[in-house]
Order: sequence, then C-alpha cells, then structure tokens
Amino acid sequence: MSHAVRARTHTPSSSARERAQAIPEYLLALAVVVGLFGLPFGGEPPLIAQFADAVGTGFARFLHALALPL
Repeated sequence: MSHAVRARTHTPSSSARERAQAIPEYLLALAVVVGLFGLPFGGEPPLIAQFADAVGTGFARFLHALALPL
C-alpha cells in the first residue's frame, strides 16, 4: 500500500484525534459566548441580567393583564 493510499484511509485513531481537536474548539467558542453574555460592557449590566430583567418585566405585565376585570 502506498503512502498516499494510507494517508487517505480512515483509521479509528485519526477519528479520535479529530474528536479531541474539536473539544478545545468548542470550549473556546463557549467561552466567547459566555463572555459576551455574562460580562458587563461599557458600564452597563451584563446582557444576561438585562434579559432576565426584561423577562421579569414582561411576566409582571402579563400577570397584571390577567388580573384586570372582564
């Protein structure tokens, strides 16, 4: 078997190495996303806190609308 043919064959060990390479890449992407949503920028609260406040405000308005008489 020539070197070119062996290089193209798929072995279980190369699959495991590719999977192992993907793990740090996914962790890096997760760190970037967590950083964007969890860290404050420009003196404002983090995006996740703003989102939680918006959900709380919407839920309070929804409950108020339910409490109105018919």
